[in-house]
Amino acid sequence: MALAGTALVLATTGLAEPVGLRFAGGTAQAAEQAVRRVKLDERQIAGLGLQTVVPRSAAQSVLTDLPARAVVPPSQLHVVSAPLAGVITQVAVSPSQMVRAGQVLVQMASPAVAELRRGASQAAIQLALAERTARRDQQLFEEGLIAESRHRASQSALAESRLQQAERREALKLAGVAGSAGVQGSLSVRAPIDGTILELTTSPSSRVEASTPLVRIAQTDPLWLEIQMLPRDAAKVAVGTVVSIKENEALAKVFAVSGELAPDTQTVLVRAQFANVRRLIRPGQFLSVSVPLTQDDGTGLWQLPTSAIVRVDDKPVVFVRDATGYRILPVQVRESTGIDSYVAAALAVDSAVVSIGAGALKAIVSGVGATASP
Repeated sequence: MALAGTALVLATTGLAEPVGLRFAGGTAQAAEQAVRRVKLDERQIAGLGLQTVVPRSAAQSVLTDLPARAVVPPSQLHVVSAPLAGVITQVAVSPSQMVRAGQVLVQMASPAVAELRRGASQAAIQLALAERTARRDQQLFEEGLIAESRHRASQSALAESRLQQAERREALKLAGVAGSAGVQGSLSVRAPIDGTILELTTSPSSRVEASTPLVRIAQTDPLWLEIQMLPRDAAKVAVGTVVSIKENEALAKVFAVSGELAPDTQTVLVRAQFANVRRLIRPGQFLSVSVPLTQDDGTGLWQLPTSAIVRVDDKPVVFVRDATGYRILPVQVRESTGIDSYVAAALAVDSAVVSIGAGALKAIVSGVGATASP
């Protein structure tokens, strides 16, 4: 078989075909990423008794005992502020307490509450008056006793009164004042979500202005891990990598690797997310984690049955199932235990690798005992 500067021509007809396989001119060394395919139909696959397995991801190296901190995702953190200026009369919750949406957190007394209620009452009176005027003008217009312009004016005034009343009601709602019920001048600040109280920044008898932060609430499932890594190590962490947490053997999945260095520590921040259903880990808690690294060339390390690996052109390869049959994928064998081998290859977690019958496919590629496709 001529190697230098020529394309590899398979000996079989209809079963195997070269796809862009070309060797370096002037040398006898094949390109490692050469790709070939073996085309087989379902009857031929069944006849050869081919079976496949899904590769298992394996870590070439694992960094252990890396420092990490549990943090609340920004979308799950809520800061509850004072809706109006006033005085705190009661704090109804405590730090670390679980609360439900709508639960009262803080009671306040505020002179602005009376103003809001007065505004709402005035809006209700104006709306009732506008409705009566609009009904009367509607009747007079239908009888032809008033001009259309007067009828339209009364309808416009009614619409404006309805809008004003809705605005006053919304202002009461945002202030935590339920209509005109309750103690005059008091209001309740309620939890916007189900969550855990992280921090109280007020106390009874405190005088606060509008928008002053009172309570920090967070949903603590899921949480993020912020892992500090050296730049050379962070470059080997891929999105989707599974990180193990030493403290409770939980698993987190990497979803982001920062593109900049922290100015104080000169480290790269790697973020992973994990489920915290039982809330065993608290926000702000420092943890130790183990992070597997990828290969320097970007390929992953995979565990496969040794029977899946054969040599074609004196190079280790595996056969991966695709839409038309099987493609040949070069691999680098890192370690072999006899039954299993660890290989570096551009595989995916859902790849189907031939584990039984790889020798038969090798024979087809090599032209030994091959028959033409029907």
